[in-house]
Amino acid sequence: FVVGFRTRNKRCIRCDTADRLGRPARPHDCRLNHTGSSKSMEPAVAVDLAITTSKTGIAHIAVLVGDNDSSTIKHVNDAMESVVEKQSDINHTKRNIGSKLYDIKAKNKS
Repeated sequence: FVVGFRTRNKRCIRCDTADRLGRPARPHDCRLNHTGSSKSMEPAVAVDLAITTSKTGIAHIAVLVGDNDSSTIKHVNDAMESVVEKQSDINHTKRNIGSKLYDIKAKNKS
């Protein structure tokens, strides 16, 4: 079941167009909400969701299922008072194992 979701956007087409044309953007529902790197989006969302979910009492976060990126779980554990366990989701795990096996096969092909 879903306890929450967030999005991060580095760009807004209306703001970008206004900047390109040198005029102010018309009032709009701007979704621009991230200024860091694209790589920092996932940890930022995970920390935001973990803190919000815990503070509002929706759920206690004990396990975070995600890709094999260790920076996300590090940021979450740094922000949380309790330790959150990391588990890799099946899709990323399958892809990583498949890639490793393909690399071994290609390396040993003679």
